[in-house]
Amino acid sequence: MTDMTALITGASRGIGRAIALELAGPGMRLALIYRGNQHAAEETAAGCLEKGAQAEICLTDAWGALADRPAAQTPDATLLLRGVRSAPRFGGALRLMWMISHPGRVSPEEMAGYDHVFVASESYTRTLRPILHDRVSALLQCSDPGRFAPDARTPGTDADADADAIPAHPLLFVGNSRRAERWIVAEAVAHGHVPALYGAEWEDTPFAALVQGESLPNRDLGTWYRRAAIVLNDHWPDMAQHGFLSNRLFDVAMAGGFLISDWVEGAEIFGDPLVQVDSGAALDAAIRHYLAHPEERRRRAAALHETVRHQHSFARRATEILARVRMLLARPGASVSPD
Repeated sequence: MTDMTALITGASRGIGRAIALELAGPGMRLALIYRGNQHAAEETAAGCLEKGAQAEICLTDAWGALADRPAAQTPDATLLLRGVRSAPRFGGALRLMWMISHPGRVSPEEMAGYDHVFVASESYTRTLRPILHDRVSALLQCSDPGRFAPDARTPGTDADADADAIPAHPLLFVGNSRRAERWIVAEAVAHGHVPALYGAEWEDTPFAALVQGESLPNRDLGTWYRRAAIVLNDHWPDMAQHGFLSNRLFDVAMAGGFLISDWVEGAEIFGDPLVQVDSGAALDAAIRHYLAHPEERRRRAAALHETVRHQHSFARRATEILARVRMLLARPGASVSPD
C-alpha cells in the first residue's frame, strides 16, 4: 500500500509493531502510538524509516492532539488495539478496532462507530454478529516467533545461549494478581504444590511468599517458559466468560513450553496438546502426572509449538488485518485506494 497515512496504537511492540513494519514502505506515513516505552517506539519508527516510510511517534496520553490537525494531515486509516482505552475520532479516517481483551469495557455504541471490529474470540464474534453484521470478524491472539522461538533456538531444549542462568522451575506462573484470586495458583497451592510466581500485586495475598520477582525481562521470557517443567495459565473471569483466549497460551506455545490451563471455550483450536483442567482435583492429577512424564510433556509442547508457529504468528495476523484494510478501501466512495 502506498500514498497513505495510517495511525496504529500499541505500535512500540507486539502485533502493533508488526503491522507498522508490514505497512511501511515508500509513500507511507505512519503515526505510531505508544503507551510508555519510548525507546521501543523509536525502534519501530526507525524500522519503518529504513523501509522508506515516514514515521512519527506519539504518547497515548497526547494522541488527542493528532485529531486536531488540519484535515490534510489526518490519517486515512486508524487501527486501535482495544484493551482498556478507547480512541478519539480522526476526521473521516477508516476506523478499525481489534478487541483483544476486556470485552465488558467496550459498548455496542463504541463498536458501531468503527468500519470493522476484529474480536479475539470466536464465540463473542458470534454474539456481536446480529449487531454489527459483516463489520465484525474473529481474529484471535497470536505470538512473535522472533521473540519467543527464534530459529537459532530449539523448542523444548536448553539450547538458549544463557539458559543456565535461568532457573528451571517445576511449576511457573507469570502474571499479576490485581489483588484478585488467580484460580490456578490457588488450586495448585491448595493441593500441596508450590508454583514460582512472577508478577505484581501479590503482596496482600496468601501467596506472597511464593513470589520470586515482580517481572521478567521480555527478551528472556521464552527461555523461562521453555526451562519450566510446567507453565500454569488461567483466565480472568470476564475473558473466560466471552471466550477470549489468554495471550500467554500463544506465547508459551510459541516458545515450546508445556502448558496446563483452566478450561475456556475456544481453546479447542490448540487440539489435544493443550492440557486443560476444570477442577482443583483435575489440576492436581495433571501436575503430578506430567511432572513424572517429561517425554510426554516434550511431545505435547512440540505439537503445540507447531500449531501456533504456523497458524497464529504476528505476521499471519498482520496479513489478515491488511487484507481487510485493502478490501474496505476498495469500497465505492472510499477516499483512499489500495495500491
